[in-house]
Amino acid sequence: MAFRDRTDAGQQLAGQLERFRGSDAVVLAVPSGGVLVGTEVAKALGLRMDLIVVRAVCLERDRSLVLAAVAEDGEQIIDDDAVEAVGAAPSEIWSALGTERAELTRRVDLYRLRRFHVDLHGFIAIIVFDVLADPITAMLACRVARLRGARRVVLAAPVGTADIFTDLDDHADEVTLVIAPDEVGDPSTRFEQFLAVSDSVVLDHLDASVERDGEPDPPLTSVDHVSDLRVEAVVMLSDGAALRGIVMLPHLATGVVVFVHGSGSDATSPRDEQVATALAEVGIASVRFDLLTEFERYRGLEIDARSMVERLSGVISWMRRQVDLRGLPLGLNGANSGIIAVLALAAEPGADIVAIVSRGGRPDELATSIHDVITPALFIVGGADDAILEANRTTAMLIDAPSELSVIPGASHRFTEPGAMEMVAEITRDWFFTWMVRTHPGGTGAGPAH
Repeated sequence: MAFRDRTDAGQQLAGQLERFRGSDAVVLAVPSGGVLVGTEVAKALGLRMDLIVVRAVCLERDRSLVLAAVAEDGEQIIDDDAVEAVGAAPSEIWSALGTERAELTRRVDLYRLRRFHVDLHGFIAIIVFDVLADPITAMLACRVARLRGARRVVLAAPVGTADIFTDLDDHADEVTLVIAPDEVGDPSTRFEQFLAVSDSVVLDHLDASVERDGEPDPPLTSVDHVSDLRVEAVVMLSDGAALRGIVMLPHLATGVVVFVHGSGSDATSPRDEQVATALAEVGIASVRFDLLTEFERYRGLEIDARSMVERLSGVISWMRRQVDLRGLPLGLNGANSGIIAVLALAAEPGADIVAIVSRGGRPDELATSIHDVITPALFIVGGADDAILEANRTTAMLIDAPSELSVIPGASHRFTEPGAMEMVAEITRDWFFTWMVRTHPGGTGAGPAH
């Protein structure tokens, strides 16, 4: 036997990584067993430690073959050759992906309460597994590290299969093992003790790493940040779906607005970005998200109105679990067909929504009664958008709450005319500020600049 246990293996692996002592490297431990190994590496070399949460996806009828891998940052890899080899039906793949996504969500929600993302931009990422036998999961871990900004990726483990170097040659800058078996087999047999690792053990190691590294990174704002305000995140839903999200998080936010775009747009919409920036200027956070997962986009799928409402509800649940956002007054901003999901959710009994804004939508297509919406609503329409102007005017009169219709002179449906989106952003900002900050109990803020 080469190793007594994972602790001994981590200490031996640290010896193989001595060249990184005191460097700008960050240890990324892969739960569960990799956390025990990674802790020893980080401690011995004086490096910071973070997690990189990935899960292998197998069929229930054959746990020995990895068909895919999923990661906390919304990335996934599907091995089409392996899927074809086992003759897996699409329903089997979807079921397996859903199962592992759900477990991934559970682990991320639990572990990220103790250890937030370390910013990897410009740093070396040392990804630590307890055994390196599955190339698909290792490939995905490398991809996630690079997407988080790592300038160099090192894969490290106490033991791995003999062909792992070839499998990962195009994905990692280097691979470091203490021992590499001559024949493909179960690398875990090189440990005298290789027990299952519980959540409580992982959390104990994370607590120790936070104490050793100093103050933990602030929630959300350390996740792949592009600026002081704009944060790229992954919205993990309870059904295991992972949606790309963008959070604008001003200091001491006084409210949060969730954006719902139409089916032809996504989280990176420049018009939504302009509105979100205006909201941030008055201390209101925002969450934008893709309606479809990466896999759904790849398959060319579309989303119907009911599914859009379910996705919106799931995003709100995710938002209310975030340390930075939970407890804040909530507003909804719907564009185009997204307003149907906004109004449908607002019409549900007990909907805790402070204000609504519709931009260029068709609210008259709402399947439920508009009279059930009791949330203050603003409807913004282009003056040249004759097709929806009257529908918005009628809806504004029917809502059983304070409502307004704002017409942007000369603007078309997409507000592409000079100055049109600037007016939309200002009007949207002022509406949410009025209902979130000025009229909501406990609201504070500097107010819009005119």
